[in-house]
Amino acid sequence: MKDHELRELINDATAVAKIYAHTQQLREQISHLITPVFAKAQAEIKAVEDRQLQCATAMRREREAQDVMHEKQVMRQQAEQLAQLKIDNADLHNNLAESNTWLAEANAKNILLLTDIQAIQKLAELVADYNILSICIKAISR
Repeated sequence: MKDHELRELINDATAVAKIYAHTQQLREQISHLITPVFAKAQAEIKAVEDRQLQCATAMRREREAQDVMHEKQVMRQQAEQLAQLKIDNADLHNNLAESNTWLAEANAKNILLLTDIQAIQKLAELVADYNILSICIKAISR
């Protein structure tokens, strides 16, 4: 209620009090004067409460919308990370396959080397046996 409206209400109440002082009608006359003011104030309070409720509802909906947007963003990031992990996983599988191929080739070369070493050892044994025989034959021939 504005200052001038309050001043007018008090002036009207004072006038009613002067006119109806010491009568049974004073209470009813003051009631007729004040009731519209209270009704207007209640209507204004109701309008403010309705507006507050609308604002609270709008804020709640906005928060919910932000939460949904955040969840979508998180899900999008997780999908991107998952896609990157799949790519990394595929790369690891390719590297593993290449490593297995390389190991198989190295294993085959090792087997060949081992076979070559065993052949050389046999040859060395034969040479050693030949040298021993040569020495024995020379010793006998003398």
